[in-house]
Amino acid sequence: VALSLTVSATDYDTIWKKYCEAVEKDMYQDAQEQLQKIEKLAEKDPVLAAVYYTIKQDYDKALANPDLLAREKSTPWKRIINKGADDALWNNDLLSIIGHQAGRYGFLKEYYDSIGNRKAACVELFFEVRNLDISNDELSMTHKRQMLESGMQRYKDIEEVALLARGYGFEVIGNE
Repeated sequence: VALSLTVSATDYDTIWKKYCEAVEKDMYQDAQEQLQKIEKLAEKDPVLAAVYYTIKQDYDKALANPDLLAREKSTPWKRIINKGADDALWNNDLLSIIGHQAGRYGFLKEYYDSIGNRKAACVELFFEVRNLDISNDELSMTHKRQMLESGMQRYKDIEEVALLARGYGFEVIGNE
């Protein structure tokens, strides 16, 4: 079993490299062929499947197993993921990377709250409010203010609450 996993990871890395090269060279057919190979490998590995579905922009399938993605720290897909300085806030997990790519900030906030990562949940609330797709009328602004006020109360004991306060004062409320 360990041998097949090693071969699979090696195959995946080689195929992934070829896929990235084809994309960089605008070789659509070659990229699609490599993506089909990645799909076959992903059928046997739910983490690879999540990455595959992210590429295909099928975020419901990509985020179907958040506990698994939250535990995943290895990065055989490092060619497509740019790690950020603040990734430690999310324990460098794959869930946050896919969730951010999908724009699923509310989903991430609920998940991180449920596992006790309040710092990440607070930041996700900020992202959620900042990215709300609502108009700038007074009712919408009131909704944003209420979300931020609730978050500032809930997360008042952690330093990340400063993001919510900043959002309340400037970024989110209309001085973007």
